[in-house]
Amino acid sequence: AAEAEAERALREAAVAKREAAAARREAAESAETVERLREEVKGTVPREELSAAQVQCKQLQAVAAEHAAATLSAQAAAAAAAARDVQLEGAHCRLASAASEACLVGTLLRGAVAELVAASQEAAELRTALADSVPRASVEFERVKAARLSTQCQQLVQREEGLVAEVARLRSCLAAQGIALET
Repeated sequence: AAEAEAERALREAAVAKREAAAARREAAESAETVERLREEVKGTVPREELSAAQVQCKQLQAVAAEHAAATLSAQAAAAAAAARDVQLEGAHCRLASAASEACLVGTLLRGAVAELVAASQEAAELRTALADSVPRASVEFERVKAARLSTQCQQLVQREEGLVAEVARLRSCLAAQGIALET
């Protein structure tokens, strides 16, 4: 019976470890989403995109909380099995290993939950910063207009440089004839 409990506790710990890894991956993806939003907040983005990121953060928080509960359950099962079958040294060692593994997984999950909470807070701050954002199409229109104006400015600068050169040439010609060109 103790061997069966140990095996079950080890399986639960392994499952919880995989779930912790998945939660950390999800937290990393959420952090990437927040980083992308942080870059986009320098300009403007649609409100829907930020809302989706915030919803994802909340969903990931819920998933991580479920994984943490599963891990605590595995730890409790391992501890109970160790208490009942402490006289069986081999089973006891395996249960202790399972309990240690479950504790490690619990630590990983707590870290993942903390990362998700931080990501959620960051998303909330970004949502506040983008409260007055405009549709991306408007931004693209302004960028196109700015590019057009930039081209026109460059053309004007080139014309101005040409005129300055022409004035300098004329001034030089007039100076050679003893005539001063007023500016």
